[in-house]
Amino acid sequence: MRPSQKSLKATVSLAQDSVTVPAGGSVGVDVRITLPATEVPSGIASPKSPWFYEVSGNLRFTSADQTLNMPYLMVPRTLSNVKAAETVTPRAPASPSATRAARSTPTPRSTPGA
Repeated sequence: MRPSQKSLKATVSLAQDSVTVPAGGSVGVDVRITLPATEVPSGIASPKSPWFYEVSGNLRFTSADQTLNMPYLMVPRTLSNVKAAETVTPRAPASPSATRAARSTPTPRSTPGA
């Protein structure tokens, strides 16, 4: 595994140490990329900060006569765990004069023949 120059430092591991691929066949390989959230800088820390940070590089698979380089890329984002208090703020009661005005306002009626 070879991280790229811009990559954050992460742990990249494979589920197996070696893989045998039959001629004309394919084999799945599990790759785990581990990076603590505390190691991901803020993208808005300063105007010169990049828009995002990356974990990237190449996995190298070799045989006796061939080499396969497979790129990997992860763009980690930190999460915020925001919680609201379970408190309800009571609404202020309407003023008595506003309540009286609402009750005493006449409702317009249509006049027959008008």
